[in-house]
Amino acid sequence: MDEIKDEYLAGNKIVTPKYIKPLFIVFTFISLLTGLMIWPLEILESGFTWLIFYPAVIISAFYAGFYAGLLATVLVCLVVLFIFPLLGASFLTVSQFGFLDIAIFAATSTFIAYYIEAMHLTFKSLQQAQSISKNHFENEQFIRSIIENTPNMMGYWDKDLRCRYANTAFTQWFNIQHEKIIGIKFLDLVGDALYALNEPYIHAVLAGEPQKFERKLYKTDGSIGHIIGHYIPDFDNHGMVKGFAIQASEVTIFKETEQKLKLAACVFDNTLDGVLITDIHGAILSVNPAFVEITGYSQEEVIGKNPRILQSNRHGPEFYSDMWKEIKENGLWKGEVWNRHKNGEDYLQRMTVSMVRRDVDDEPMRYVSVFSDITELWRKDEYIKHLAFHDPLTNLPNRTLLMERLNQKLLSSERECCDLAVMFLDLDGFKVSV
Repeated sequence: MDEIKDEYLAGNKIVTPKYIKPLFIVFTFISLLTGLMIWPLEILESGFTWLIFYPAVIISAFYAGFYAGLLATVLVCLVVLFIFPLLGASFLTVSQFGFLDIAIFAATSTFIAYYIEAMHLTFKSLQQAQSISKNHFENEQFIRSIIENTPNMMGYWDKDLRCRYANTAFTQWFNIQHEKIIGIKFLDLVGDALYALNEPYIHAVLAGEPQKFERKLYKTDGSIGHIIGHYIPDFDNHGMVKGFAIQASEVTIFKETEQKLKLAACVFDNTLDGVLITDIHGAILSVNPAFVEITGYSQEEVIGKNPRILQSNRHGPEFYSDMWKEIKENGLWKGEVWNRHKNGEDYLQRMTVSMVRRDVDDEPMRYVSVFSDITELWRKDEYIKHLAFHDPLTNLPNRTLLMERLNQKLLSSERECCDLAVMFLDLDGFKVSV
């Protein structure tokens, strides 16, 4: 019952089933022709009856398909057998409407409807084939365009080691025209030295084993280039290698960057100054070996932590507030900070904190702290200051310290407008040895 519903809902839109169209065409056309045959043409019993109904079948099949043509044939036969007698003309009284004529009409109309449907299907198949061919051609052109314009060198060599394809990057690397590289022997293209290096990989790929290797090459302009090469075997239907594809990616820039990174890592690991790197939230990302030696903390103990674990509490909050204010305003801070070893001992360090910004939006990305332990220098400096203002024998303040303190008091009394008194005591026989 569901198959004979006239209409059904799809979403919010009423959709008419596909068989409504042929039914409407057939019934309309047959009714129109029958009416014309009765009035005004009045050819109900004429020999032109079948000639008039044939176009009905043809047009129905042409516009609505095979089943519409078949339906038109059945309806014509029903009209002749049942409708015409009601109108006073029996097919039995007219020779043209004999059973044989009806049978011939039914067979001929069915064949015509089938032929028209076959023509429709053939035409549709041709259109689909053309569309597929066009899409295939467009896809092939699209893929070829990608391969031709990719920066990677791509080519194909048959088992005789002759080039069958090379993209633009391949020809540019060897500075040779595309027409000249097609058909060239591998040995003639790369030369004896490079062929000797690649020969083991060529034998392996012709044996069916994919190859990957890294190579340093001299370009035609004399510069050195680094590539990562892939040899990919191509098998025929019998599993035999009929050639191999070459894909080579130039990694010269990456190699140069790698060398720079290795140099930077070498400096990072071997510098005598401690280095600490944090993200913008203050989490420690990396420290160097000198940091471990100076602070006593291992890398595992500090990674992900905040540098506050190193604070000695000798500086107040205003010290760190001023420090970070200068970092945010100028991107740099230099100074001396008291920090604490893992064993709890305080030490003085000379430190530089730098802000690393992004190249794109100039936003902070990292903070880098470089510091050195100057505790021993500070102690020596304090000792020298002590010797300058104290007697080496008695460790008592000397005349230099007296004069410095006296000058300070004099300046203070002048600013505060107060009186100052100095008392001098003389010790007799102080230098006489006991």
